[in-house]
Amino acid sequence: MASYQARQRDPLLDQGTQAMLERRGRELLGVVLIAAGFAFMLLLGSYSADDPGWMVATDEAAQNLLGRFGAAVASTLMIIVGKGAWAIPAILLIWGLRYVAHRGTDRVLGRMVFAVIAVALASAYATTVPPGPDWPHQGVGLGGLFGDTAMGFLMGILPFQAGIALKLLSLMMAAGLVAMMLFVMGFDREELKAIARFLLVGSIISYNAVVGLMGRGAAGSLRAAQALQERRLERRAMLAEAEPPVARPADWKAPLAARRASMARAEPPVSEARYGAPDALRAEPRYGQPLEAAPAPKLGLIARIRRAVEPDPEPELVEPDYAALRDADAPSEDRIRARIGDAIRARAHGAMPVTQAAVTRREPPVLRP
Repeated sequence: MASYQARQRDPLLDQGTQAMLERRGRELLGVVLIAAGFAFMLLLGSYSADDPGWMVATDEAAQNLLGRFGAAVASTLMIIVGKGAWAIPAILLIWGLRYVAHRGTDRVLGRMVFAVIAVALASAYATTVPPGPDWPHQGVGLGGLFGDTAMGFLMGILPFQAGIALKLLSLMMAAGLVAMMLFVMGFDREELKAIARFLLVGSIISYNAVVGLMGRGAAGSLRAAQALQERRLERRAMLAEAEPPVARPADWKAPLAARRASMARAEPPVSEARYGAPDALRAEPRYGQPLEAAPAPKLGLIARIRRAVEPDPEPELVEPDYAALRDADAPSEDRIRARIGDAIRARAHGAMPVTQAAVTRREPPVLRP
């Protein structure tokens, strides 16, 4: 049996070239994924319920940025999964960046198979959020038909009231969505630690930068205030040198003292003290000594007997004339006019009115204690 040595063929490309081609191929795949992610963002962002699609028949032109194809895809996604469809471009963009940066591309097959579950969780969580007035499908929630169906089934299982069950499911769906999206996007423990460390260090650095800016701002404000104060002082010094102050005479206070002395020597206003009114009044008897009683006339014996026998005559009742008394006490018209004229002249001169009655009337003598 003849033996021969098998001859192996030389490889078409060397090892370095193969590695280079593999890297460029992955980068190109990453660029394609990034482009696909941006395309999904455009078709979802420009979605309109009036565009033609699988469930809408119309002859009008599509308003979607990607034309009728984009309108059909966006309509299908919005009706089935609602706002949960935005998880698709997020996953595509992250994996595109991973392929471009050559980080974690070996985990793509084991993670991307769970992308459907991530989209379903996003749809279920969107159902728990109340829709706004701009949501075109009023009979369907933000999670689409799938989200409404899934949440209705889960709320029927939970033994709680509708409000409590909805809040509990919203919390659970949010936590599950975050965990599933991180898993599907290919993040591992080391990357999560690096992201947490980056966020922590970035927060500290940002806080330090803000404090430094505030400190520099306060220092700049202080320097500006000091410079302004120095300029004011310099301006005052220049004004003082240009115009010296006017020297006051030594006796500049003399006119003020003379004016005060003249005011002190001014006569006081007219008062009743000038017409015999005492400085202090005190109640005193009208007479200093009691008057002596006049001696009673002497009566004879017969007169005394008659006075004792005969009763005293009753006094005659006489009704007083009130009209005459009122006319007698009332002052005359000339007297009233005189009083009014005195009052007007006294007010014009700033003194109290002094009438003839005040001058002529005299009070009983007042004795000082």
